[in-house]
Amino acid sequence: MSVKEQVLMFLHLLGHNVRFRVIGGRFFHSTWTIHYFFHTVLQAILKLYPEFISPPSSSTPLKILNSSRFYPWFEDCIGALDDTHVRASIPLGDQDRYRNRKGGLSQNVLA
Repeated sequence: MSVKEQVLMFLHLLGHNVRFRVIGGRFFHSTWTIHYFFHTVLQAILKLYPEFISPPSSSTPLKILNSSRFYPWFEDCIGALDDTHVRASIPLGDQDRYRNRKGGLSQNVLA
C-alpha cells in the first residue's frame, strides 16, 4: 500500500469520525490492515511533532512588561482561556444535553 493511500485513510478516518470497517469498505482493505496503517501513520506524525510544533513562548510581551498601566494586572498571567465547540458522538439518550445552537451535537471545551 502506498504512503499516499495510508495518509489518505488516516485523514479520512480522523476527519469524518468513522470506524475502521467503513474505511475498509471504502478502500477495500481489512480492518486489521486499516488498524495497522492508522497506527503507522500516527507514529510517523508523532515523530514529526517536535520539528513542526513548538510550545508558545512563556515570556511576557514587551508592551505589557514595559507598561505601568498593564503590568500590575497581567504580572502573573500564564495564558488566555478560551472555549470552543468540538463535534461529538453522543449516545442517543444523552443527545439533548449536547445540542448546540445550530442543532448539531458538540461539546464545549475550555482550553
